[in-house]
Amino acid sequence: MRFVTIVISLVVVGGSFLLTAWAGNLIPHKVKAKKRCSLGSSYRYQATDSTPVSAVTFTVLNLTDAEVDSTSNPINPMPEITKIYQQSTSGLQLNHCSISNTAVLLEQDGSWSINLKATQNPYSVPNNQRPIYLRFKRNEFFVTVRGLGSATGAISPESDELGRPVLFEQKLEGFWVEQGQTRFIFEQSKKKDLRIKDFYNHIDRVELLFHYE
Repeated sequence: MRFVTIVISLVVVGGSFLLTAWAGNLIPHKVKAKKRCSLGSSYRYQATDSTPVSAVTFTVLNLTDAEVDSTSNPINPMPEITKIYQQSTSGLQLNHCSISNTAVLLEQDGSWSINLKATQNPYSVPNNQRPIYLRFKRNEFFVTVRGLGSATGAISPESDELGRPVLFEQKLEGFWVEQGQTRFIFEQSKKKDLRIKDFYNHIDRVELLFHYE
């Protein structure tokens, strides 16, 4: 409730008096309240870089080209070998975003490819956190692939306490996943990676790093 003051003045116009008035703040009247956002001015409408999560794949699975006959191909008697690295965990979960079913293929000439399943699902988080992630209509996923050298004495990725040399690194282009949707991603090298070619026989595992915005 606000108060309005009425100020009256007399002005002589053409020999007659003209009554004028303006309002101040004494007489009560209703004022429409301003609508305010319930989220507050400090709410961040777009997620910033999330802290990456990572996982190391199983040891390499070698696929040999069985059709190569060394007797009929004396110039290149050795069969071509494709190395496959499969994700050793069920998936990488980061809040409401996840990647799973990841496999990385490396070729001796430095070519590479990767396939994975990307999911954005706000209903995968606890109930008390769900309203936060339901606000995001889509998220941009970022995946990095790093080739690791062998570490003597390592039994499994989980028990590996030794540092591993990073022999190559490839960052995938960011891709968008809509709310509640799943995308199957396949990406392959546009040009050969010389580090993969040079260290091909020394790449023991592949590390996957994932974050979203």
